[in-house]
Amino acid sequence: MKQKIFSAAADTLKDSELRPLYDLWDSRRGERFLPDRKDFQFRDFQPWFGRIAVGSIPASGQHICFDLVGTEITKWDGLDMTGQIFSFSPGSPTLQLIVAPYLHAYKTQKPTVSVSFKSNTQGELTRLVLPCSHDGVSVNKQIVAFSLNPAFKALFKKGSLLDLMTPG
Repeated sequence: MKQKIFSAAADTLKDSELRPLYDLWDSRRGERFLPDRKDFQFRDFQPWFGRIAVGSIPASGQHICFDLVGTEITKWDGLDMTGQIFSFSPGSPTLQLIVAPYLHAYKTQKPTVSVSFKSNTQGELTRLVLPCSHDGVSVNKQIVAFSLNPAFKALFKKGSLLDLMTPG
């Protein structure tokens, strides 16, 4: 699987499912550089239930731990990653694909989009990573939502998302 990663802005985020989440994040940010995760109510995420995850990043910035992983994501992955810790310095190519967007959002402190696609298909998985900060300076939480086009959903007949991300 190949992946494109870039910082997102209102004018660059074209995904109709994820753009409203970006707009919500931007509205809660207000004049601040980053919003706090506490600026969001659980019901705010209702349109993305099942396709949303929230991760925590410790002050060391060396990994992300998923506090919440939606049921659709769990179904796609073939396992529940809630409570799992992923190093930002992974050894395997598959784990590098998984953590790259989170690391990008952490380092740049900007909303990040990753578009993953399998060669020779029209399938695309778009991931929006929205950084949050409890102190207005350092990223300590990330809100993540996924959007899959129909061609990508059809690929699940061949395996889980983790299977599809395996190089080759």
